[in-house]
Amino acid sequence: MAMRVESKASSVSVWWCRSGGRCLDTVASGWSVVRDLGPAWWHGPPTDDTRRRAHQAGVAVGQAVHTAISILDPTRVVVAGHIAGRTDFVEGFVSVVESDTSDRHYQFTPDTWNYARRGFLRVALGQVESSGSQESDEIDRAASIPGSEAG
Repeated sequence: MAMRVESKASSVSVWWCRSGGRCLDTVASGWSVVRDLGPAWWHGPPTDDTRRRAHQAGVAVGQAVHTAISILDPTRVVVAGHIAGRTDFVEGFVSVVESDTSDRHYQFTPDTWNYARRGFLRVALGQVESSGSQESDEIDRAASIPGSEAG
């Protein structure tokens, strides 16, 4: 499913999605950032370009999440991936969802795989509620990799 992004942030990408617009994948995915900044963007010290690009990706993801939370109304939103550890990304994201006055909890972590495993196990086992139940805690333990720490 492609999420259309219609904003100033989407103007960063000149690549078009198969849907005919600029989707989240062409604006905020890891490959799109590498395409725009080169493969070494993550390893060097932040530059004005990398800060701006991370902020723009955060805005685009924030727009998609803002739309999704208005439909799904979750109590917790976890934004995971390498770029989620960048302050500029988080600031871009927050600039979009800051009007959210609910008690929703937002968490940003570069740890992707532990959250993907937990989500998959919850869906596979029909346990889609957030943490707090004994079954949910068991899923979290089963999904964890020894020696890794989930954010």
